Amino acid sequence: MGYLFDVNEYASRLCLELGLKHFDMWKILNNYNLILKHDIWVSQRSNRGLLVDCVYLYCKKEGLDISIEALKRATKKEFGISTQARPSKWCDNNELQFLI
Repeated sequence: MGYLFDVNEYASRLCLELGLKHFDMWKILNNYNLILKHDIWVSQRSNRGLLVDCVYLYCKKEGLDISIEALKRATKKEFGISTQARPSKWCDNNELQFLI
């Protein structure tokens, strides 16, 4: 049986590991869901990759000092697999960028 991605658990563990507040996690999850359900979203990233991208972009927007390397380390520590933020794969679409 394969791994079932639970976005709420993943976000909770990742945000806790990064020292983000519960409030931040809910904003990140909101951004994630807005993008995932948007009409023009094409699945260029896995759901896990999109969530990591949303964490990175949210932190950047809020002026929080979270680097791509810090995210890779946190995902490796928490989940055993490092996931790198790569918002450039889809973030060139201004309509989706606006959602963050």
